[in-house]
Amino acid sequence: MVARPQFKIAETSVGLSELDTIFHGTRGQFFLGWVEASSGNLAHGVARMRSALQEYRAAGSGLWSEYYLALIATALGQMKVFDEGLAAIDEAFGVIERGGARSFEAEVQRLKGEMLRAQDSSSVTQAEESFRTAIEISRNQNAKSSELRATTSLARLLRDTGRRDEACSMLSGIYGWFHRGLRHRRPQGRQGAPRRTRDAACVGHYHTHFTSAQKRKERAVATRRSWCASISRILESQAMTPR
Repeated sequence: MVARPQFKIAETSVGLSELDTIFHGTRGQFFLGWVEASSGNLAHGVARMRSALQEYRAAGSGLWSEYYLALIATALGQMKVFDEGLAAIDEAFGVIERGGARSFEAEVQRLKGEMLRAQDSSSVTQAEESFRTAIEISRNQNAKSSELRATTSLARLLRDTGRRDEACSMLSGIYGWFHRGLRHRRPQGRQGAPRRTRDAACVGHYHTHFTSAQKRKERAVATRRSWCASISRILESQAMTPR
């Protein structure tokens, strides 16, 4: 069953796009397909995503095509159509090389590893190489979220191939980075208070700016806590405990 809130948002996006351009309309259709695929209607969702991407490109736009191809590959992997999924991954790499935009390169590499691993147990070496490449790319880009995903994928592979110590060591390293961010959080108090001034309007401005900054910090800390909790569960699980 399609998740109604997400489906409604995608439908609204398509409706609003009729007042704008074909680019937004095809993107809206694409994400309608992604919502369908994510909700279990894989075949219809993939068909809609492919059709929307084709129209999107025919209209002269290639922006974020590698991202859209990665989503299609993900759905194809869930359908266990691995050859088509890997073909979509290869196409995404081609887009990256031609366009030079590498924001999604690490994630595409990670997806390639997951696809290879799911396709054939004999492809473990190639999958491991893809995961390690994704980690290297993420580090070069200082993209910690991508590094976390790629490291987790590699750690699962290492665990399943009897290298639990190495898996724990890698996860502990990335866990330590996020955990340091929590330990070094600045205490709230008088030091963080907005500077007093006789100008009431100025006080209001500083107070608003300070409050917004604090909310952003709180959201960042909450996100890091969530990541750390997930990593801790992996580290503390029996399967990941070093022998």
